[in-house]
Amino acid sequence: MKMNPNLQDISKEHDRFVLMAKKLLGAAANDDKANEMVQEMYIKLHERLSDQSQPQLQFVSTGYIFRMLRNHLYNSTAKKQYEYLQDDDYWSSTQTYEDNELLEWRQDISAKLDEIPYLEREVLLRHQEQSQRSLQRETGVCRDRLRMYKNRALDKLKEMYNDDV
Repeated sequence: MKMNPNLQDISKEHDRFVLMAKKLLGAAANDDKANEMVQEMYIKLHERLSDQSQPQLQFVSTGYIFRMLRNHLYNSTAKKQYEYLQDDDYWSSTQTYEDNELLEWRQDISAKLDEIPYLEREVLLRHQEQSQRSLQRETGVCRDRLRMYKNRALDKLKEMYNDDV
């Protein structure tokens, strides 16, 4: 469906966009998260429409909206995983001898993961939480290539640890 490139016309399909967001969120979906995701999409769309340095859109399709929602989900998920790996405040507040070793190990893993190329790192991190089929559906990358990215990332981690020893 093609819509005029202004937020008033686009927001008429708000319920449809919330439904899209719920489907993208999957098991973690609830109305609040989906509405928040759609609101973020509206903000990004407003920035895109008001940006004079880019060519103006002739129309906005539901496919474009879907890609915006999907990209927002991917970016927010990647950011949360990165923050989780980098967040040491919680761990440093409850330290014992074993916690110090765990903290050092987490920092070491985080530093080594930062050296791995983005795509391979993301496939490796997401592969722990999702099946290959669900990753394939989300990313549009075939399972063999996903497996290749995961194996490359694991091989690079092994090389990094073998170099340290």
